Amino acid sequence: NKPKHSSISEDEEKIDDATKSKTQSKDTIQSNEKPKEESPPLSNNKNGEPHPVASLNCADHGGPTNPQIIDEMIFWSDIPSDSSYLSPMHPLNDPSTPDDTERYLTFEPDHGGWNNIRMAMETALVMSHAMGRTLVLPPEQRMYLIDRGGKSFSFNDFFHLDAISIEHRGFKVITMEEFLVRSAMKGELKNHETKQVQFPPKNQTDWGASGRKHDIQPLFQYLRTVGYAPEWDPWKC
Repeated sequence: NKPKHSSISEDEEKIDDATKSKTQSKDTIQSNEKPKEESPPLSNNKNGEPHPVASLNCADHGGPTNPQIIDEMIFWSDIPSDSSYLSPMHPLNDPSTPDDTERYLTFEPDHGGWNNIRMAMETALVMSHAMGRTLVLPPEQRMYLIDRGGKSFSFNDFFHLDAISIEHRGFKVITMEEFLVRSAMKGELKNHETKQVQFPPKNQTDWGASGRKHDIQPLFQYLRTVGYAPEWDPWKC
């Protein structure tokens, strides 16, 4: 018979072997686990650099230069297939509309602060894309809270709209002056009540000279009479 202490020793060996087995098994499991993949950058640029349109680069104003931080400042993820999207209402997709037809969407900037102005503009951009219409930008004008020194701005000062238009097949953008010269001055716009051709006030096409909102109001009033402007009361919706 083996002494009692030897059976204790055997038990200790069994426990020790079991512990080693568990440790080895755990090590095996850990070694078989796939390493966690890092989140891909928002940019899909082949060079790994932020998308030139989607990103914000503030280097000229003392902003960050670290690529990782810049990547976090990207507005949206660059999805290549989006560039070929064409609205079902676009003339090229609408069998009842000639392919060379061009429809437009004009809008009036919000009268609030910059974030209200920005959100309203982005909504107009999405609507024009969804409806297959060319977006017409308002004239340069002073914007609430950022018009110090009487400075006027256009939306091209804040958004890379031309670059977005080049990249996306279903999105077009033009200035108000281009729109008035291309359509209004050619007699293509009619008063929706009288059905008569109506030209811009004083036949003016450049409305961004003064930048003062009250000087631009006659233009917006004109656009309401020659376009479809549904009446909407935010207090009764």
